[in-house]
Amino acid sequence: MNRKNFERQVAEALDALPSWIAGKMGNLAVVVEDRPSRSKCRELGVDYREGLLGLYEGRSLLEREPGAMEGPSRIVLYRQMIETEARDRLTLPRVIRETLAHEIAHHVGMTEEQIEEALDEKDRVRRGAV
Repeated sequence: MNRKNFERQVAEALDALPSWIAGKMGNLAVVVEDRPSRSKCRELGVDYREGLLGLYEGRSLLEREPGAMEGPSRIVLYRQMIETEARDRLTLPRVIRETLAHEIAHHVGMTEEQIEEALDEKDRVRRGAV
């Protein structure tokens, strides 16, 4: 998929966010890059071949001082990695939404462990195991 169409799908995912989430996204930029650099993957301990679907850069809402002026945080979505993960055009919107949700969770202050726990809980509820 070309970059313009991918960015349109990202915009659609952002537009579909519930208002209570969208309201927490002030001073947050969402950008698309083709893929993470090798140095960024090394820095984060991620295998470059498997790559990184997205990245949150900045201080979470929980870490910010009330009323303090801060530069914008940003979410980077890596187009080629997301497209590879999706494997086809039908699953691409879902992978974009899931990656965006994961990075927004970091923005609001969730750790990787908390995100994984929430996803596990969601999966248990969906299977009726709770």
